[in-house]
Amino acid sequence: MNNGYPVVECKGIAKEVSDGDELEIDLRGGLLRNLTTGKEFRFIPLPEFAFKIAEAGGLLQSIKK
Repeated sequence: MNNGYPVVECKGIAKEVSDGDELEIDLRGGLLRNLTTGKEFRFIPLPEFAFKIAEAGGLLQSIKK
């Protein structure tokens, strides 16, 4: 989160997504949608503290607050 790149694990996604597919991800809701195919995939949502770090501008900024 400090660099702005959240990581989520979504099993089986590599077989279900092709180059050029448009994806939509809901990090709080734990849902990834392939808008091209209409398929949906669930993952464990990011914890609330991760959003607080991002909203503060990164880990160092969140510690300073």
